[in-house]
Amino acid sequence: MQKGFALPILILAIVGISIIGVVGYFLYQNQTKPAPITLPQPSPSLTSVTKESTNSAIMTDWKTYTNAKFTFMYPSNGYVQIDRPDWIEIPNEQNTEPYFIFRIQLKDNPDRLTIKQLVDQRVEEIRNNQYNLSANTQADKTLQTMKEYRNGQINGIKLATFFEGYPTGYGEILMAKDNFVYDFTIHDGSGNVDTLYEKMLDQILSTFKFLP
Repeated sequence: MQKGFALPILILAIVGISIIGVVGYFLYQNQTKPAPITLPQPSPSLTSVTKESTNSAIMTDWKTYTNAKFTFMYPSNGYVQIDRPDWIEIPNEQNTEPYFIFRIQLKDNPDRLTIKQLVDQRVEEIRNNQYNLSANTQADKTLQTMKEYRNGQINGIKLATFFEGYPTGYGEILMAKDNFVYDFTIHDGSGNVDTLYEKMLDQILSTFKFLP
């Protein structure tokens, strides 16, 4: 064999060996490389799904009360009691949950006092109640804890509810409109209020609409 042919043959041989090596390496990698693991996507927690579904079901299933002045919705296990024109009370039906008493009291406001003036009157009434041993403390706490409240058409002041002389939750909303004061309250039947009843009050008042 001539020397002129030996060098190209040697180069081709080296290239061929290199190609075979590369192909063999990739075939080996594909055979031995483990298949990628696909982790299952986390599903929504049962608690959150149930909570959202329950809220929707509650609001859908609620009853509606309407009179000449306003309309609103309330829990489906409640029933309307009207002992006098300025007093609407909705308790739960006997032995049904959730337990609650929702009440609307209308009071004349001929002088069109502002809601702050009305709260000041309330505080003075509490402070001057000689039968309330914690009257001064409750009056001071009422002023310290009251908050502005806006929810749909309701625009007033949120007041803490006192149970056995101690503030529990916010179970009362006062609102002045035209010549009337609207006093919305809720509790568990014994006078106590917690976050469950605060939320229920917010839900009820979110549906409250004044009629033209």
